[in-house]
Amino acid sequence: MSIISAPRLWLLTAALCTASLGVAPREAMAQDPSQENRIATAVQIALPLLAGYCAVKQGRAKDFVAGFAVETVAVQGLKYG
Repeated sequence: MSIISAPRLWLLTAALCTASLGVAPREAMAQDPSQENRIATAVQIALPLLAGYCAVKQGRAKDFVAGFAVETVAVQGLKYG
């Protein structure tokens, strides 16, 4: 049994990508304002939001938050550390 139907999932994904184009960090877009980078930045924001939504709907919010926090610390540590 699916939590959300496939057409609705695609619609939600498209809406999140479109919305995140408007809230993407300006400094990320200022470095390379190409369309590909704008889309990549939007997807980078939208996918975790969509994953979080799915995790909440499936009752796995604690696991998602813990995994997201560990992943973020690891990636930022490698990037800046």
